[in-house]
Amino acid sequence: MKKSVKIIAIIMVLAIAGALLASCSTTLSGTYSGEIGSSSLIGAKATYKFSGSNVTLTVSGSLLGATSSTEYKGTYTIDQKDDGTETITFNFTDSDTTYNGTFDFSRGKNDDGTPTIKIGLITYTKK
Repeated sequence: MKKSVKIIAIIMVLAIAGALLASCSTTLSGTYSGEIGSSSLIGAKATYKFSGSNVTLTVSGSLLGATSSTEYKGTYTIDQKDDGTETITFNFTDSDTTYNGTFDFSRGKNDDGTPTIKIGLITYTKK
């Protein structure tokens, strides 16, 4: 009887530990910025601010000296595909935007050691 209780207790602990590990997802923290367009007259910059599973995206641009910006708030998840690569999925609330969706994702560092992330084709540097 005591042996079966111990076995059941061990199985329950392992099941709970497995559930906790499965529910843990990768998150980012901090602010990352990158140029999404540039020339002498037109420039655009995107800044992602990550906190837990929340994200704020600020897209700013300038044209002939006039600047404007738009802010999107939402959530994100990072998932690993079977081949080991990662994707990031954004869900910006109250926004019908092209920034919603799933994109290729990777992490790295600049030559000076500054952390970077790559979303789609654009690399963003941590500030």
